[in-house]
Amino acid sequence: RNQSGKGVTLLDEMLDAGLKPSHVTYNTLIEGFCKEGNLKGALILRARMEKEGKHANVVTYNLLLKGHCKKGNLEDANRLLNDMLEKGLVPNRVTYDVIKDDMMQKGFIPDIDGH
Repeated sequence: RNQSGKGVTLLDEMLDAGLKPSHVTYNTLIEGFCKEGNLKGALILRARMEKEGKHANVVTYNLLLKGHCKKGNLEDANRLLNDMLEKGLVPNRVTYDVIKDDMMQKGFIPDIDGH
């Protein structure tokens, strides 16, 4: 089993023991899935994170943005960027680096809806 899969098993054990994983825990696992190229797993984990009451933060979005760009899913990355802005999250330097280095250098100009 891959490393991210092992991480999810550990997450399940934490939850079964009554422990509440932090944003850092979820983001670390999401990053692992993205690095493995398993964006579907990362998105499932984000949904699970939200279900557990941990709302995605700017770090979560940055990881997923980078993951989409790595896969060439620039339209999906653009939608995710707009979702982040609609939720009132403020882009940070990492966000701008992803836009510049992973979107614009590939010739994609993000369409920011009303932001």
